Amino acid sequence: MNLKSQGKNLLVKRRTKITLEPIKKRRIPDEILSRINMLVDSGVLQHGSKLPPERELAKMLQVSRPSLREALRALSLLGIITNHPGSGTFISSSSSLFPREAFSLLFAINKKIFIDLIEARKAIEGAIAKLAAKNRTKKDLSSLTNALESMKNSLHNPDLFNKYEIEFHEKIIAASQNVILREIMGKLGLLLRQSREEWIRYTKDLLEELYKKHYLIFKYIKQKDKKRAMKAMIDHLEFFEKIIRGTRHHKNKGKG
Repeated sequence: MNLKSQGKNLLVKRRTKITLEPIKKRRIPDEILSRINMLVDSGVLQHGSKLPPERELAKMLQVSRPSLREALRALSLLGIITNHPGSGTFISSSSSLFPREAFSLLFAINKKIFIDLIEARKAIEGAIAKLAAKNRTKKDLSSLTNALESMKNSLHNPDLFNKYEIEFHEKIIAASQNVILREIMGKLGLLLRQSREEWIRYTKDLLEELYKKHYLIFKYIKQKDKKRAMKAMIDHLEFFEKIIRGTRHHKNKGKG
């Protein structure tokens, strides 16, 4: 079936009436995924079919367009939807690729997504740390110091530690002063937030060790040592990778 025929078929399917309640839950992207699943299951949307225009789809799902964009961006990164320039965005033709779980559960189930994301982060954030060491200002150092101190004071609170760890990485991105890299990390935003929430399950007994690795990144950025800053960032991410691959054993339990 060609793209034009798919579009016509979708117009017929979209006439099906389906009632959706306004989204009230905290994780809006998870809810958006659930609702897209509902529309596929009901036949309003079909595997391989073209998605409605953004404005119309947001109205169908009863969500804001920014929230919809964020969820669709994550679906695109996972290969669930694909964009064909000049034709539109299409749902994967394979039902096996479409997740039946929320994004938060998807990460817990699919280890490969973890590994792929870490490998991408090593390449991108290694370069960001190197640029941060080159371009950081006194104001950047002050922001990084505050985030690092907050991490240190949250060693016995994994959720709070995670919050300040995210802030620390965001400050490094800002210190790099590279608009393109900032945009790339912004597009990975949803996947990064969801993955970090899951990573806490793996690392809650290793927060002190994690803090020390972040301190090294900060130390080399402060010293303007580009090579070591990049290596420290990559080492930090490889630490996660070894845990997830199961090649690193938790030696330090509790307070570590």
